[in-house]
Amino acid sequence: DGLAATGHLKGEEAEKYLKSKGKKGTDSKQAFVAEMNREACAMGLKSTRFANPHGMHSKGHYSTAHDMAVLSSLAMRASGLLRSIVNTQAHSTHILNTRVGGPARHIVWNNTNVLIREPGYEGVKTGNTPAAQFCLSVQYRDPVSERVLIVVVLGSKSKDKRSADSKAVVEWEMARGAAHPAPNLPNQS
Repeated sequence: DGLAATGHLKGEEAEKYLKSKGKKGTDSKQAFVAEMNREACAMGLKSTRFANPHGMHSKGHYSTAHDMAVLSSLAMRASGLLRSIVNTQAHSTHILNTRVGGPARHIVWNNTNVLIREPGYEGVKTGNTPAAQFCLSVQYRDPVSERVLIVVVLGSKSKDKRSADSKAVVEWEMARGAAHPAPNLPNQS
């Protein structure tokens, strides 16, 4: 259920999700966003409010780096499928044209999180909008100690800067070591 709060279900998928939860409404988008906000509350995301299912800038849609770190941590712990998807460097597919004699296309999607190519780094989410600029939520698992960090960087000026900022935070925190353990994030049951 927590993964549904990330807002990646659209249209008919949102309706199916709501029906599976025993919720029916005339406006499935509005009902789904309300469900996202209930899930966010249940996860302890106190400074997050969703106004749409896709996460793009909208009046009344907001969050904090802390809440995004909590959501990222819960999502990465809850779903092996999500971890596999966000750690995929590239994915390709063939799209067949159903018209007689229509051309087939080969499409490749590349992960915009360049850090996943480096040891210890795992997905979570990249993004950019004119209002938020370049953002990144990344999980780092130290290959030696197995210590796990979630780093969220908001408002970077470029893709390269968001990656560099994230790496700098990981390096700083790892240098601090166990003498200053990171705060515990809420558990999701």
